[in-house]
Amino acid sequence: MVRASIAAHVDLECPHTPISCPWHTVGCSFQTARMHMGQHLALSGHLELATTFAEQQQHTIESLRAHNAALQSHLKHLQQKSSVDDASSSSASSSKHQIFIKVRDRNMAYATRLDDTVHDIKSAIMEKCDLNGYVLFLYYAGKPLQDHLPFLCYNVPTGATLST
Repeated sequence: MVRASIAAHVDLECPHTPISCPWHTVGCSFQTARMHMGQHLALSGHLELATTFAEQQQHTIESLRAHNAALQSHLKHLQQKSSVDDASSSSASSSKHQIFIKVRDRNMAYATRLDDTVHDIKSAIMEKCDLNGYVLFLYYAGKPLQDHLPFLCYNVPTGATLST
């Protein structure tokens, strides 16, 4: 055998070369000499491995799609916010938007700025109502508001009431 073809023989043909199962990408960790792989393939339950692997991949894909949708939504809101030029941006941040927040069976008026985050509003409410040390959740139309998002993302109209 020519020296140059020895490597090719070992890699592709030699019956004594240890190889991994061709189903290793879906979780089969079996290794054996090439000449014995046929027996393993005939006896093993690779279809179950492939099914489990496909289900795991589907779950991962669904999770990534949901995460991607949330990121796209957040990006859209950030783009809308940044599309305002510098001149109108400075006046927009001082512009007020009055809402009402129901805290402990009473409605409280609150003037939000367009650049407030939900966290900013919650912090102000907690300070004004002496709720420091409590965990506060805000809801609009039955849906929880997320702290890290700008308040304007929720399209809450002036005069609307949030609940805690």
